[in-house]
Amino acid sequence: MDKEVLERFKALGPFKNSIVKTPWDNGVIDAEGIHKESFDRIIKALDFVKSNRSSLIFVLQGEPGSGKSHLLWRIARNAEKKRFLFVNIIPFISVKKFAFSSILESTIESLEKKHPDLRSKPIDHLVGWIIKKGIELTDRRGFRERFVMDAILDENKLPYVAKSTFETLPLKTQNILLEKMGKELMKKYPEFPKYFFTIMLGLENKEEKNATLDLLRSEKIAKKDLLMIGLPDNFIMNESVAFKMLYSLFNFSPFPFILSIDQIETLDRHFSSNEIIKFFENILQIFSHSNNVFFLLSVQTQTFKKWERFLPRDIVSRLSERSTMLPLNIEDAKAIIKKRNEYFWKKLSIKQKDPFFPFKETDIEELYFKGNKNPRNLIKAADYLLETGRVSAKKDTIEEEFPRYVETSSYSHSLLRKELSDTMLKIFENGKILKETQTYAILYLNGTGFVINNSRYSYYSSIKNLSKLIRRGKIKYGVFLRNERLRIRPTAVKTSELIRSFNIRVVYYNDEEGKLFIALSRLLRDTESKDVDLELAAVKKFIWDKLRENLPELFNARRAKSSKGETINRVEKILNSKKAITRTKLMQILNVDSKTLDSILLDLVSKDKIRVVRHSFGEEWIFSGI
Repeated sequence: MDKEVLERFKALGPFKNSIVKTPWDNGVIDAEGIHKESFDRIIKALDFVKSNRSSLIFVLQGEPGSGKSHLLWRIARNAEKKRFLFVNIIPFISVKKFAFSSILESTIESLEKKHPDLRSKPIDHLVGWIIKKGIELTDRRGFRERFVMDAILDENKLPYVAKSTFETLPLKTQNILLEKMGKELMKKYPEFPKYFFTIMLGLENKEEKNATLDLLRSEKIAKKDLLMIGLPDNFIMNESVAFKMLYSLFNFSPFPFILSIDQIETLDRHFSSNEIIKFFENILQIFSHSNNVFFLLSVQTQTFKKWERFLPRDIVSRLSERSTMLPLNIEDAKAIIKKRNEYFWKKLSIKQKDPFFPFKETDIEELYFKGNKNPRNLIKAADYLLETGRVSAKKDTIEEEFPRYVETSSYSHSLLRKELSDTMLKIFENGKILKETQTYAILYLNGTGFVINNSRYSYYSSIKNLSKLIRRGKIKYGVFLRNERLRIRPTAVKTSELIRSFNIRVVYYNDEEGKLFIALSRLLRDTESKDVDLELAAVKKFIWDKLRENLPELFNARRAKSSKGETINRVEKILNSKKAITRTKLMQILNVDSKTLDSILLDLVSKDKIRVVRHSFGEEWIFSGI
């Protein structure tokens, strides 16, 4: 064959990408026969859930690199075609409770995604169904647009076009109709909370959708937005409401849900045995209140065997439906190489007589054994052979892998909060959560309090709590991270005053930097779960360096010195709240040396702002001069 043609084939990188990064990846080359036994068992279990409107927990086990993520991709693609709603959940260590609000958030984010060969997002199918049920119940005699509503009720067109057909109505008509439908649905289905239908129909209304999505992500939204959606102005998405929303979604939906909880083996590095038990108890709590849900837990075989030794018997008995992914056989290896060759030669509009070309069949057998019967290693070894002409097990490099993570990552405010919080807790040895709410967590990182908060309306509370921790000496500095499109308003006087008084560093990032942070988190998680063959210490060092480069304020926080005037203001603030404090404690809070403190105290004494008293046992106290 012409060398130029072969070079064109190699330039396409047919064996460059050996990992499926998410269940929604584009351009995945699937050899359908691989892991057919596990796939068929899962599909059979899905059919059982659908036909019986019941729930089932299924554990998918496999060794690192065995193809669990690839199989999840295949399940997601096939399930959505069969009108299952696919949800992928990562159990972040920064949400130790496996909170219902976090699961609801992941559910909505997953339903907002789709495979490229689907016509609509899964959320559109679900909202379309609710619209249909609402129209069935609503008197349509007063609407001139009856023909549109009658078209929506056409069984052949539902649910995949119902929502888009509804949008052909004038916006004013949509709003009137949605309000009527909501009232009728609440009457018809009293077993579901009233706000369920109000919130779900809010996803259809163009004016209300963004505010409704923020609410479902546990963001605090303005009172006017709550009223616009049709909710009381004091409504909040707490854990109880989130649980009832999940219950309503799972039990009202005509489409069964797949709740894929992926990479749970990473919990083993960061959770105690009691925390792992609690994790499974929370899954079982959702399971026991759900119909129409297939829980798919993806975990490494050895990790799950270890957990079985300490999990209570009643939990283990509920996890009896399992499938272990078998190692590749030689025919599987040939099928993978054939499929990739066929796909990329077709891109060049060239048909090869030999399906293994440019390899020999004997090369495939050697690649198979070099790759330790593992699909990921097989593909990497094939790439090395294509590039060098030698058969060898190719080692991943961070420099090659990381750009692929950046390319396949997408940014969202809520995802960044969880992903970056997880990364920080993993790379700072003494990292821990000091305070956690629905919308933010304050992390302790080597004396610094670190907050990510992209809530539109509730950043004051996080700044206030950060300030309290500094004042009490729990942390020395504060760093507040926020998307540049959500800058703190100039009119936020109280927030600005706290930021100045406690010298809190406010750092803004853009969406591209947000993608980078998410990519770093995914790289670390895949390294921990051994989905990429990289040294964990090297990856942590790489991430540390990237974060230092992109978040220097966090790493240089202890070098940030307040001006004398700012420090004097801080002392006055502290004494206004405490009235008295020891010299030692004040030095610790202000992070100043004895000489600097003497200068500040002298200034304040001369202005009668404070009194300094030395007790007989030698400890010096500073009192407010008031």
